[in-house]
Amino acid sequence: MNFNLVNAPYLAPLVFIWLFGLSFFIWRTLKRVSYFTKDEKMGDLGKLLEEYVRDLKLTGKEVEKLKERLEDLEEKVPSLISKVGLVRFNPYKEVGGNISFSVAFLDKSDSGLVISALHSRDQTRVYAKPVLNGKEAKYPLSTEETEAIKKADKPAEIN
Repeated sequence: MNFNLVNAPYLAPLVFIWLFGLSFFIWRTLKRVSYFTKDEKMGDLGKLLEEYVRDLKLTGKEVEKLKERLEDLEEKVPSLISKVGLVRFNPYKEVGGNISFSVAFLDKSDSGLVISALHSRDQTRVYAKPVLNGKEAKYPLSTEETEAIKKADKPAEIN
């Protein structure tokens, strides 16, 4: 096919439309690139993408570490103290007020310990007793200590 000048007036608008389309495509591409590089000087997009990929890999490693820590914590949760019960009382009816107490610290399986403090005018005695599944493990529990264990299962009350 030979090019002759007779067809040139018809070809000019097509070339203009083609150049306009290419210009629009380049403008749109540069706009998208500038979105990713708005904080950076218009530099090497490849380096910027490499940094993003490296940061993404580091973030993935951190997420894996956090998952491992979460699994470790989930294993420990059943043995953590999650229930506390407090009973105030007066063991010596002739002196003082309700300043003696028994407090139970229990985990989800009602195991833990009960601490009792008996206050008198002259002295204070403190006792700690292990608790296994809501019952004494080795030592008999007083009425107040048993009540503290029962209160540990209920929402907190102020006495």
